[in-house]
Amino acid sequence: MQIIRESCQKYWSTYEGRRDAVVNQMNFKQKVPIPVSIHKAIYLFPTHSPNHLDNSWIAYEHVARFDKIQSPGQPEQTRVTFKNGYTQTLDVSIHTFEKQWQRTFELMYKSGRIEL
Repeated sequence: MQIIRESCQKYWSTYEGRRDAVVNQMNFKQKVPIPVSIHKAIYLFPTHSPNHLDNSWIAYEHVARFDKIQSPGQPEQTRVTFKNGYTQTLDVSIHTFEKQWQRTFELMYKSGRIEL
């Protein structure tokens, strides 16, 4: 969280200000994606509540793909492959990850970063 807060300040805002703006504009209440910098296309989304121990912040632009991992008797996980080839397995369902990814896309579209 400290890195995200400092990054928001680097781009002339606060984490709370960015979060409040997204809640107001998009009506997202929980696990709110954060536009650290709209100009530089730095959009991050949380996999869990920002205060949750297992939370990871994912940079939308760096995701190449994500896949469901299901082992017998184990909770579903998601494997994220980033554009640089690095992979990370997260303790979050594919449904939750995809929803967060989609919400971030919607935010990018509404903020003018993406045109259809």
